Amino acid sequence: MAIQQNIFTHSISASSFTIQAGALFITIKNTGSGIVSFIGDSTSGGTQSSSVTLNVGQEITFAQSPTPYPALTIDSSLSDTQIIAVY
Repeated sequence: MAIQQNIFTHSISASSFTIQAGALFITIKNTGSGIVSFIGDSTSGGTQSSSVTLNVGQEITFAQSPTPYPALTIDSSLSDTQIIAVY
């Protein structure tokens, strides 16, 4: 039996956006000329999440996981960002 996956793509510019919890694979790419940052909402293990910064041209991929990722809030107020998430 094949597992159906839904692919979500979104581009943001000079705004913020939250990737909803439950994604199995996520890519965030800074396609603009400024800094992009993101932070997760996971409180598992009692650890406070801290913000991660992507410089111009950088991208980060969270590999396919057997456990869905928590929600991620992306601050792209100074740049442009491409987002791909597979649910």
